[in-house]
Amino acid sequence: MEPIRAMLTVVLAAAALAAAAGEAPPVTEEQKQEATKLVREHLTPVAAVEPAPEAKAHIAQLIQNFASAEAELRDRAAAELAGFGPAALGQLRAARGDKKPEVVAGATRIAAGIEGDAKAKTLLGLRKLGKAGQAAAGEEKARQLRAVEETARAVGRLEAAGGADELERARAAWAEARRLAADIAALEKELARPETARKTVRAKVVDVRAATGHIALDAGTDSGVRESTVFTIRRGAAIIGRAKVTTVWKDFSGGEVIEGRGDVKPGDDAEAEVEVPTADVRTTVGAVDQAAGTVVLDAGEDSGVRPGMIFLVHRADTYIGKVRVQQVTPKACVALITEVKQPIKAGDQALSLIRDRGVAGQPPPPAAGEIRTKVVDVRKDKGTVALGAGKDAGVREGQVFTIRRGAEAVGKVKVTAVWNDFSSGEIIEGQDAVKPGDDAVGGGEQPAGG
Repeated sequence: MEPIRAMLTVVLAAAALAAAAGEAPPVTEEQKQEATKLVREHLTPVAAVEPAPEAKAHIAQLIQNFASAEAELRDRAAAELAGFGPAALGQLRAARGDKKPEVVAGATRIAAGIEGDAKAKTLLGLRKLGKAGQAAAGEEKARQLRAVEETARAVGRLEAAGGADELERARAAWAEARRLAADIAALEKELARPETARKTVRAKVVDVRAATGHIALDAGTDSGVRESTVFTIRRGAAIIGRAKVTTVWKDFSGGEVIEGRGDVKPGDDAEAEVEVPTADVRTTVGAVDQAAGTVVLDAGEDSGVRPGMIFLVHRADTYIGKVRVQQVTPKACVALITEVKQPIKAGDQALSLIRDRGVAGQPPPPAAGEIRTKVVDVRKDKGTVALGAGKDAGVREGQVFTIRRGAEAVGKVKVTAVWNDFSSGEIIEGQDAVKPGDDAVGGGEQPAGG
């Protein structure tokens, strides 16, 4: 019995050590102090920087360009203003009082993006501190809620006693306390949010090739679909089969029927459980092209990355610089280096916030009646393309899209078939020029006789 008892003792001791290893280490006093400092920094409004005199007039003109009917002019204005960073903040904030609603919306969005980029550095630090960051945010929230109560009581006393000047100051203090309380509540929620969540994706089977077993679905990376996602195919309450995704685009996907190959038909319902990011996108710098001023990041559409997103690059605890995403594939993206404190190297870490704030440099909303999407596939032998927008975006058969690459128009496409989230059509101009990834802009134009 003694050898057995000795073995049990060893096993139990090992289990206890394993359990202890799985527990988070206790929060140190140094971590508490660092977290408190970062929380206070996060609540401090981002300071506007005075631009150079020659830049001030240019910034003013760019802001007014948000009211332009030309989408390209609005896009360039957004990108340039984002590039000015805090130097444009003062004028962007002042433009919130402009008489043109398009200017107000554009200025508000870009200002929010610049402010968000600045605060993202403190958010990164707080996330890395884990429970120390969450605890510091909770303590600050309690402090700010007490300040709201105290300043509200002060306003009440002064309203009863009179004294216009003191009352005005008290109301200003009350408003500031409410702002800080709202900001810290948002930060606390952000720090407590899990990085991924399970989500049910519901789609439709839009095409089936019985001979090959291939299938097309009207859901893609925007819905959280990934390569190898498995859909259950239903018709009413009955399960007809299953399909495994092999190729994914923004708004639709393709795959193979792995069960019920002869039974699945267009119009059947498809359902899958997927993991979707809910907070930051964390990734690694895979390569750097110093001559071009770009980097390749090891995250793409599958991780929720979109053109215009800002990534902060860091090495251990050191902030290195900032990059803005230009081109995205399912697994990677190319980003332009927009700020450098030290040379960026392969292996550096990168983080981007993807929710709840404007992204500096992201294109503004389309003009009324305008549909903007991407060319997601081109079949040159047939002269056809697939577009990443469908009925849900207002696309209809016969509609003509102008295909652009940057500022250059490279062709035109006439829509011939439309599904919920994507469409297909024939190239009517520039058959050899149109490529996947080109921009497509449609505004209801009809071809002659169409």
